[in-house]
Amino acid sequence: DSDDVHRRHSTPGTGHGPPRPARVVSSTSEEEEALTEKFLKMNCKYITDGK
Repeated sequence: DSDDVHRRHSTPGTGHGPPRPARVVSSTSEEEEALTEKFLKMNCKYITDGK
């Protein structure tokens, strides 16, 4: 039983890691995706306007 309890406590820490850095990574990735979409849209407009 003691092994099961140890696994339960150790698994969340190693598997998911601290919650704060995960939130920062997710928020930055969402911002990067938004910037990428804007960048691609601007490139499409530039290419179509150039032709």
